[in-house]
Parts: sequence; structure tokens; C-alpha cells
Amino acid sequence: EVNITFDYVLGIHQDRQNDGIAVYPTPVGNRLVLDDLPMGMKKILIYDAQQKLIYDSSSVAKTVVIEVDKYAAGMYFINIIS
Repeated sequence: EVNITFDYVLGIHQDRQNDGIAVYPTPVGNRLVLDDLPMGMKKILIYDAQQKLIYDSSSVAKTVVIEVDKYAAGMYFINIIS
């Protein structure tokens, strides 16, 4: 099992108290779940601690499951652009 810590990064025009996005489980094992995502097309970017882009995907789904078992344990930053 790989334990990964993710930190949710907000965009300039987002309000964390009203976004309702759930990121779980914590700590992350083999899968990261992003739930209650905004309606419509959104881009999901994940960066490692050195600010290297390691994941780039687009989705219209309200829930996205990302396989993260190939990534080393550490802190990652999630950027969701809607």
C-alpha cells in the first residue's frame, strides 16, 4: 500500500467553504477519490512537491477515481479547473 498525502489547491475564484468537494481517503492508498465535483467539464491536475505535473485529465463526471499506486509517498497538490 502506498500512502500519499494530498493537499487541495484552490483557484483564484474559488471559495473553499462553498465548493463542497470531497477528497478521500486520507491517507490515500491505491486510489484517490474526488467527489462532489462541479457540474460540467473540469480539468484535474496533480503536481508533486517539486511542482512537476504528474497527472492531467479532463472529466464531466461528478466523481473521479484516480489510481495513484504508481506514485511515491509524499505530498501532492490537486488543482481542479472548472
